Amino acid sequence: MTFERTYNRLETQLTDTALFGKMPFSVRFQMDRMARNGYLAPLNVIELLPAVRKMTLEKGPDVVAHALRNLARNLPVPGPDTCKHYSASSLEAELLSLADDYDSGASDNPYELVKRHKHVNLVHRAVITPTGLYLEGPDPEPTNRVLRRYSSHIDHFIRVVLCDEDGGSVRYDPKASQRMVYDDRFRDLLTKPLFIAGKAYDFFGFSNSALRSHSCWFMAPIPTQGAPFYAALVLKELGNLEMIRTPAKCAARIVQNFTVMSITITNTEQC
Repeated sequence: MTFERTYNRLETQLTDTALFGKMPFSVRFQMDRMARNGYLAPLNVIELLPAVRKMTLEKGPDVVAHALRNLARNLPVPGPDTCKHYSASSLEAELLSLADDYDSGASDNPYELVKRHKHVNLVHRAVITPTGLYLEGPDPEPTNRVLRRYSSHIDHFIRVVLCDEDGGSVRYDPKASQRMVYDDRFRDLLTKPLFIAGKAYDFFGFSNSALRSHSCWFMAPIPTQGAPFYAALVLKELGNLEMIRTPAKCAARIVQNFTVMSITITNTEQC
């Protein structure tokens, strides 16, 4: 069975609420990250799902998500001498051990850090390179106007980073054409939804600092009692932009909502 077919099977398991789609997003994200980033084969991740769901109910999503991150760090390089570490029983035992060692007072524990500081949010990241898409985080980030307004739906916002395969910036090379990278790869991904752990994320906006670092914000529809709340409706709630006819000025006003010290849009007629 090919990687694509097994990964599609995993994606279905993480999306379908009749299967494992009801698990907290923070846990599903780490399971998706295991497969996307190549820590485990999709079939290994699928075999772990029942144990992870049971562990989440017993110990809580923060403990299990943190244990999954540490499991990815601790996995040895696959080989003849390390294959025993990749059996389902061995992975479950290691994950349980990491969950039991959860330290709520550790300074490097991001899940506890955000509980102590109201100005910090945990933000998941998707890293897009010319040939791949990888998941990282969540990492602590200073809050902004958007995250403060929708503080109960932080998981519906994700930071997307565009970079080269080595993690550095994709730089212009006058001796080569970057059309396939910028037009066929990056632009295509920016105009289509990103499906991550059962959520469909669309381009939402960016801040000045994010633009310089080649990153932006994506948003998944927020469920409500009526129709889902999409990115366009969220921007409309953040301020009246209809009077702004210059694209650059409109983008500048949207940018303010994603800065740490954002300014409320009150009178766009002066722009």
